[in-house]
Amino acid sequence: MPATPLIAINDILRYIVSHLATDLDVPTPESPRFELDDSGADEARQALVRLAIAHSTFTKPALAALWRFLPSEEPLKHLLCVVGIAQRPPRDRNEWITLPMVLLGTPATHQSGWARFQEYASRVRTITIDPSLPTFGFPTKLVQDTFWSQVSSTFGDAPILPQLEAATLFSINPFAVCDFDMGALCLLNPSIRELNITCPGNSLSACLPSGHNLEVLSVVVPVAVLEIETLPQLYPRLRSLKVDEDGIHPDDLALFATLPNLEHLSIVLSPYAPLNGPITFAELRSLDVFSYDFSDVGLLIAHVDAPKLQSLSVSESHEDSDDTYPQELSTHLRTLVQKHPSLTAFRWVARDLSSFGHPRTADTTSLAALFAPLLSDLLSMRRFSASFAPPYIPCSESPSDFQKIAEAWGRPVHALRELEVGSVVLTSEEGAEAARQGRVLRGLMQHIFPGAKISFPIRASLGRRMVAGGGEEDDDDEEEDEEDEVVEEGEEAEEDEDMESADEP
Repeated sequence: MPATPLIAINDILRYIVSHLATDLDVPTPESPRFELDDSGADEARQALVRLAIAHSTFTKPALAALWRFLPSEEPLKHLLCVVGIAQRPPRDRNEWITLPMVLLGTPATHQSGWARFQEYASRVRTITIDPSLPTFGFPTKLVQDTFWSQVSSTFGDAPILPQLEAATLFSINPFAVCDFDMGALCLLNPSIRELNITCPGNSLSACLPSGHNLEVLSVVVPVAVLEIETLPQLYPRLRSLKVDEDGIHPDDLALFATLPNLEHLSIVLSPYAPLNGPITFAELRSLDVFSYDFSDVGLLIAHVDAPKLQSLSVSESHEDSDDTYPQELSTHLRTLVQKHPSLTAFRWVARDLSSFGHPRTADTTSLAALFAPLLSDLLSMRRFSASFAPPYIPCSESPSDFQKIAEAWGRPVHALRELEVGSVVLTSEEGAEAARQGRVLRGLMQHIFPGAKISFPIRASLGRRMVAGGGEEDDDDEEEDEEDEVVEEGEEAEEDEDMESADEP
């Protein structure tokens, strides 16, 4: 959607807050420009403004859409203040620490206020929670009796957010100088299905819900804190798991393989324990791997058996690429094609750490030659991305490369939808050739150097989305992306229409 002008923020703010409460001090169009101060009301307004700017659904009254996703707990806190259930203590501008809110009433004493709060809280499906309590004291500790734990006690066994489906625990404050607010975890519904944790560290076990309904788990914590061996018993319904810290060992992978419904896995491989035995993932559809060793990626491809795998993303950083790299990559890709002939999405990002800043003189390898095993056998490819740091890992693209890509992946019904190459700058002729050959190509993304100018003389029916990494996307392209996300199930019929439109003059 088009970016919202800053001058319109006041109007958006007044419109949204009018749905939140009528007794707020809302700026009028004649008021001075909106400025953030230390009051809780302004913090809540800021959170709501971010929502308004980010979502096009606010072109009409959409209270359910507004409260479906909350970027923080502030709108909830402010609503409690508006209905008279809670109060913020006055804050001295010279104080570093914000005093906790005070709970004033119960459902018995403020029946209408609680009913109003529960009406809004029942609309929340996703929320971001900051569990940090800045104290600057040592050592830091887990704090149990905080504001949200007090609110929870008034609800009894009922959850504060009864319809909550997904939550993110995130804080910009380091927990080395912050206490951990255990009461904030009362906002989590025991039946929550998705949880993203990026901050708790050693408090992780306290954050994980006790129910067995969790389907999506993403954590950025040390592997030792995660207690991987407990996951299959605690969360047998896990469909998606991301562990973005330290390194996953072969034994950890074997435990992940016991999750019966695991479809999406994102991990960082341990550089100290290569995989040397077979592991089978019966339901895995998508695998995202980062490795510090190129050979470890080859071992993973060779030993992991995933008969339903459709998407593979590999990011590898290594030292001392030599002239054998293209041959080794080709060997790994041939193994990949033999084991997973139905891949529809592929991404490979390579960085040579030791050569950074020192250009290599080795002969370059063409893009088509480097990925020849994929071009010859993976005929159902729809999304392809390759990025190298030239000239450390020498790779080049030319019109003939795109001709070969089109010949391999341009056939209906399984035609390439997105193509991304990120190693060197395309000329305008090469960009046009790429789009001409990809008859139903939806996305052509090419990273260029900042400030570089490039133009692609091409009909819109041939390339719906073309992005140069050094420039800007058109606003309409974002809407195209949103449409592409929901296309998966009906790909074949839509692709036929694309082919027809490509033939039009």
